[in-house]
Amino acid sequence: MDASLRWHDGLGAEAAIEPGLVPNGGAERIACPWPLAIRECNIAACACNRGRGSKRMDRAQKLVAIGAGTGVAVMVGALVGMSNIMPRLAFGADAGERLAFAVKWIALAAAPLFMTLMAIGNARFKSEAIDPTAHREDRSMIIDGRVAENTLQQFALFSAAILAVAATSDGSQLSIVSSAALVFVIARLAFWIGYRIDPLYRAAGFSATAYLNVILFGIAIWRAWT
Repeated sequence: MDASLRWHDGLGAEAAIEPGLVPNGGAERIACPWPLAIRECNIAACACNRGRGSKRMDRAQKLVAIGAGTGVAVMVGALVGMSNIMPRLAFGADAGERLAFAVKWIALAAAPLFMTLMAIGNARFKSEAIDPTAHREDRSMIIDGRVAENTLQQFALFSAAILAVAATSDGSQLSIVSSAALVFVIARLAFWIGYRIDPLYRAAGFSATAYLNVILFGIAIWRAWT
């Protein structure tokens, strides 16, 4: 039986390693030697997992938790602080004016999505990955694709939440809309930059955006029923 293992970096690359050894940094899963075949399994559940792998997972979880908590704290502080200075409408603004105000800020919030799509398009044009079916993407391009996909998902939620807030608020309360749009842009850029540095560093930007949407939906629901 071949007892060798294969290490995966999570982005397509792999290499043969000795049993019980997991390369430092980035290993997400390894292959377990079974009697008749070597089968892939998650490193957290693999029976062949050794101490170094579990230490890596513990460190990764702590790093993500710290990043997520920091991202949420900074997001809440920025949202509260900017709400006192960002643009708003007059108290008596009608529903059409409020929704039009929200749409303008939704357009600004689309900037990170546009930037990631442009980055992917330019990178493909300058590389062998110009044919998307050839699977020649490098690490940066794969990350940018994942950032664009997640940003699209978060942007859809953000747009719905912003429109809901605008529909249930009076004009003088709409500084939360303009503040949230700016925070969204900053959080998405932090997510992208962190992902490029190390996938674990994406936690701050991701949590800031996700909990921003939770807060906005909560505000909309609260104002709709009070």
